[in-house]
Amino acid sequence: MGWSSNGCTRAETVGPANCHSTSHLLSACSFTYLVTSLGQKGRTTAGWREMADTNVTFQHVPPPFTFEKDFDGPEFHLWFSNVWKSGYVLAAAYVVLVWAGRWYMEERPAYNMRSALAIWSACLSVFSIMGALRLNAVWLHDVRERGLTHSLCDGHSLTAPISGFWAVAFTLSKAVEFGDTFFIVARKQKLIFLHWYHHALTLVAVWYQYVNKTGPALFFMCMNFSVHALMYPYYTLRASRVRVPKSVAMVITTLQVLQMITGLAVIFYVYGVVKSGRDCDWSDESFYMMFVVYGSFAVLFLNFFMKSYLSKPARDKKE
Repeated sequence: MGWSSNGCTRAETVGPANCHSTSHLLSACSFTYLVTSLGQKGRTTAGWREMADTNVTFQHVPPPFTFEKDFDGPEFHLWFSNVWKSGYVLAAAYVVLVWAGRWYMEERPAYNMRSALAIWSACLSVFSIMGALRLNAVWLHDVRERGLTHSLCDGHSLTAPISGFWAVAFTLSKAVEFGDTFFIVARKQKLIFLHWYHHALTLVAVWYQYVNKTGPALFFMCMNFSVHALMYPYYTLRASRVRVPKSVAMVITTLQVLQMITGLAVIFYVYGVVKSGRDCDWSDESFYMMFVVYGSFAVLFLNFFMKSYLSKPARDKKE
């Protein structure tokens, strides 16, 4: 889904929304390729539902690594289906701990933790870049072979070879990314509503999408991975005291806004596919949930962008 950060060296520094809120992707998931694919039909003559159950050879996808090939996606999905609702408890506990942590730090000096922050961001950078490369390769191949509608309607991709491993890694990473907030609280940086709201809601939405195998989920993951593949290296450099042009922060925030707008466009597109009577892994419940997620994120990220880069105080500060 759409789907806060910690890499800023100073709380008052203007940066992408995730400077205080790490998150959530515009897909180098290739927006250009997506546009050119809109009118393209799948190359196979069989229906996508039938094709989803066949052993497809990913001719244009890099050969799988051993850990991707050996990962049992269906088995993990079966197990996760029995525990995923704990995500609601986890998200609620996260919010409570955020405010408890702020209260605890109120009368205490801020921790520096710059080295730890740089290492943390660097690890998430490597993870995001790998995820973006692997998952985009699979998704774009699927669009090329079977068409855009298939790629946004087939939830089987969440447990398929290669994509199955990265779908799980992405899903679990939404809990790991709660660690971003730890650095903000421990370093006594400004914590905005967008940050913790975004983290908590993203975990719930992503876990719901994975367990229900919603059709557009893989594309949403591609978007998020792709934005993070740019965002976390930015935070790594900032935490390492490397000067980065302010325009980079603006580009990242712009991509975050576009990610949310694209997410809204996709859910309405898929909703139209379902209402036309065509087969698609999508439900009214999924539509309402993701509309709330992407709709609220779009408003919040756009508001952050305007306050950070377009408001008079922000312009004066840059000058």
